[in-house]
Amino acid sequence: MKILKPTGDQSIKIIPRVFKQFRFNLRVRDRDLNKEYLYSYTYASGTSVISSVSIVGNELVIGLTDDAIQNVFKMVEGRYYDFEYIEEYGDFGNLKYRPAYRETIFCTAQEINQKENNVYKPNLGSYTEHNTGGNENKFIIID
Repeated sequence: MKILKPTGDQSIKIIPRVFKQFRFNLRVRDRDLNKEYLYSYTYASGTSVISSVSIVGNELVIGLTDDAIQNVFKMVEGRYYDFEYIEEYGDFGNLKYRPAYRETIFCTAQEINQKENNVYKPNLGSYTEHNTGGNENKFIIID
């Protein structure tokens, strides 16, 4: 699962079955709304969603602009999205498409770091804890 923030420039690092750095499609589906977004990327023309594409080691790094995340994807806190990297293959005039990578994206503004055991808290900000101090909260159990 990939975790993205609802705002700010982001990058998605993937290892697809086939590397097509100059021409590919991205499909993003909002699971709550069942709304699908399809974007074609061609190196010469680019797209308003993808700011950069590069290969670092064995990973394909796809950069997304803040404008794309806020205005195009409309990513919302706490939602899941299906993400597909789709390769084009075949001859000119007879292009075919197949998924080369599938992933789930979760959108949250919380800082998550599993190494420090800082995990996602679904109820963060939903309630407040009160500590009156001392032993003022006493319970008596009668059998």
